[in-house]
Amino acid sequence: MSNFWRRLSKRERGLVLFTLTIVVVFVAKYAALTPLLERREWVKNQLENQPQLLQKNLRYLGQKETLIAALESARGQIKTQEPKLLSGDTPSVTASDLQENPSDHHAGVESRAGRFVFEDRYSIGNWRANSADCQSGSEH
Repeated sequence: MSNFWRRLSKRERGLVLFTLTIVVVFVAKYAALTPLLERREWVKNQLENQPQLLQKNLRYLGQKETLIAALESARGQIKTQEPKLLSGDTPSVTASDLQENPSDHHAGVESRAGRFVFEDRYSIGNWRANSADCQSGSEH
């Protein structure tokens, strides 16, 4: 290397040093300065967002009692509605029963490529009456 350096003229040595200086500056900029500036910007954004997040969390904590009361009220409503929805005999229909003879169970059932398509829709209130009609084979 020293032999190579001695063969260069003064002007060529200056160009090599100038080129190496530019390369070192660019490497330093992209390896050290850019990540440092990005981290600084991220910290600045975090510091701006933290007070807003803190206020939001404090609002939620202030509503804790109201939310707990609403939750208990909703649970109470569910407990009062649950016996109405699950009361009475609910006939179980298994997949094997549907495969045997779908026309016995439901008048609006079609079979397409091994799949059953149910065309009738029932509301929860008249489900028991309609399911009894379907079991007896009556048409809607």
